[in-house]
Amino acid sequence: MEMEMEDVCVDYDRHRAVDRVSFAVGPGEIVALVGPNGSGKSTLIKAIAGIVRPSSGRISLDGRDVRDMRLTELARLIGYVPQSVPMTYHATVVDAVLLGRKPYIRWGVSRGDIAIVRRAMAAMGIESLSGKLMGQLSGGERQKVIIARALAQEPALFLFDEPTNNLDLKHQVEVLEMARRLADEKGIPALMALHDLNLAFTYSDRVVMLAKGRVRASGAPSDVLTACNIREIYGVDVTVHDWGQGRFIVPARAPAIAAGRGGP
Repeated sequence: MEMEMEDVCVDYDRHRAVDRVSFAVGPGEIVALVGPNGSGKSTLIKAIAGIVRPSSGRISLDGRDVRDMRLTELARLIGYVPQSVPMTYHATVVDAVLLGRKPYIRWGVSRGDIAIVRRAMAAMGIESLSGKLMGQLSGGERQKVIIARALAQEPALFLFDEPTNNLDLKHQVEVLEMARRLADEKGIPALMALHDLNLAFTYSDRVVMLAKGRVRASGAPSDVLTACNIREIYGVDVTVHDWGQGRFIVPARAPAIAAGRGGP
């Protein structure tokens, strides 16, 4: 699967949230969307998923315009993991994951659907939670259920909007390793919005840096996640440390805080 955006604009009333954005995500590729809050990351992902409609431009999947696809078809092709999902707190975990099979179910749940759900839950390590109610879970556990639901869709493209929200470091790594494995072994591409620049550097093939709805830099992580770009886009001074296995980005401390003044 290849996803391509060409001069995409998205408007909310009179506010332009996304302004003439163009880039592609190819088979087996992980592309990280980074940028400050309000830079258009979530809006872009929602536009690809068919949740919001672009004002202009074109989004295509394997050359087909998404505007020509039915929502059921999009649901089969795209595994979308939003930042948060309104959940029925009285639903069990297994029922919540089973919702990922909804685009395929016609008359009833098959043994094949159940097997796929079990594999998705095993991939996220939540088999022991299957009978629990969603309202009994922690924020991190709910996030893993949402990701398992997307896995159960068996999509051709993953869209992750802050997939590491509410997860501790161990589970952040597990989720990103899972995405990396699906890309490498099955060729399933992923576009993911990330706030953690170190995770973006470690797990992505390319980085697209946004600011005020526009692409400000795009390319290999080492070319985009530089001290100069971060200072310009985020307004923060950082020190970039290169080492044998990658790059580590450390924000500079504000002088008043570093000296123990001017802060709580």
